[in-house]
Amino acid sequence: GLFDVVRRLFGIIIKPADDKVEVWHPDVKCYNVYNEGELEEDIASIYIDFYKRPLEKEEGSLHLSLLERSQTTSGRPIKPLSCILLNITQPMWKTDSSLLRFNDVVDIFHEFGHCLQNILSNQEISFISGTVGVEFDATEFPAKFMELWVWDKQFLTNHAKHYQTGEPMPQDLIQALKSLTEKESKRKIMDQIISGQLELDLLSSFDPNGDQSIMSIEENIRQRYNALCDGKEKDFSGKTKRGIADTSTLQHIFERNAGSQPFQYRYLWSEVMALDAFSAFEDIGLDNEEELKKLGRHFRSTVLGLGGGIDSAAVFERFRGRKVILDPFLKHHGAIRDGMLSL
Repeated sequence: GLFDVVRRLFGIIIKPADDKVEVWHPDVKCYNVYNEGELEEDIASIYIDFYKRPLEKEEGSLHLSLLERSQTTSGRPIKPLSCILLNITQPMWKTDSSLLRFNDVVDIFHEFGHCLQNILSNQEISFISGTVGVEFDATEFPAKFMELWVWDKQFLTNHAKHYQTGEPMPQDLIQALKSLTEKESKRKIMDQIISGQLELDLLSSFDPNGDQSIMSIEENIRQRYNALCDGKEKDFSGKTKRGIADTSTLQHIFERNAGSQPFQYRYLWSEVMALDAFSAFEDIGLDNEEELKKLGRHFRSTVLGLGGGIDSAAVFERFRGRKVILDPFLKHHGAIRDGMLSL
């Protein structure tokens, strides 16, 4: 299903690689990427490690750029190579189907957005190719953009089917998923704003030897945004939420590059960019295949192709023909109704 979406949008064909390709586990699959109509030679390759392996793999989903598009000193081209690590629950028996939660599908589309920016880069200098060199607040843009295609009518009709009967997902279930997502969205935005502010405060002004404690910073932020959380609410998947303005949720601070870069705020601004870009596709009609093809190729040559070689704001303007605006973001999250701001 995902491969069909990227074929329609970006004109690429993804096919399994030769079985002789070496992999680090039998569950890992390697795929070659081709331009549509040019199947003689691949333009990139992707490893996908699908399933959970306790004690071997970390939880969560991740994209890794193993090689960026570039060339050697002698001029020989180096093709992009990406790896996507997932944690899908493996079926108990080989004859069983591997059933995906809705969040699993969103995760796959998200990580594939990062992958696309690497494999479809048209830069030939490695330190500005793919995701390298892209400003931090725009790194999630292609990933958040691809998430939106989970709701595409053609994708759901053709691929969201019952694993036994083959019946497509009922419209009332799709609508229920959309309603639940919309209901959660405002709270999730508030969580992101508060987490982002907490992280920025900790990295920019917190003095571990000073008079102000981490807990006092957390409390100040709660008061600033007038946000209370009893920790009993549940998220989209039904799991109990962690408290907001809670330093223990900022895992990246305690992992790689600890204390050097803020991670949280980028998701919100990237989503603003993604929804504005997606609105261009909505304007032409998501079922208008001919115009969808043209606009998708334009997105490929600009947002996915230019990498870190050009300022991300300028890249967006090349695609959209103007600067980023907030209206699509506010409308998507129900903050604009009938042309009026509704918070």
